[in-house]
This record gives sequence, C-alpha cells and structure tokens, in this order.
Amino acid sequence: MEVINLALNKNAITFKWVYKMKLKANGSLTTLKVRLLIRGFAQQYVFDHREVFPPLVKMAAIRTVIPLAAAKNWAI
Repeated sequence: MEVINLALNKNAITFKWVYKMKLKANGSLTTLKVRLLIRGFAQQYVFDHREVFPPLVKMAAIRTVIPLAAAKNWAI
C-alpha cells in the first residue's frame, strides 16, 4: 500500500463506524452489528468527484474479501 498526498483544492472524504445492538424482548443481547459508512454528503459534484454517492461496507463483505485477497496474494 502506498500513501499519497491529497491533490490541491480537493477534500478528503471522511467515514464513521456505526454500531447497533440487537436485543431480545427480555433485554438480553442478541447480536452486535457494525457498519463502516463513507460520509458521501461531504462530496461536491465535479469539484471532488464525478459521481456523488454514499457507499456502505458491511462486515460480511469484509469477511469475504479478506480471505479471498489472502488466497490470491492481493494487496489490501
């Protein structure tokens, strides 16, 4: 992986983790859910990107991609 500097007059897109607890009717914990949200509302059309959209990554997708990348020797 290579870290590069942000181009002049460009804004970095931030992200945040969203946590959710699922509870049973008696109040006991069922599952914990975690999502990584890209804060697409900070994008400006043409100025930052040609397309403005809020992509969403779920842990199930990450759990699928990481073993695949390890098996194929891909850089993440």
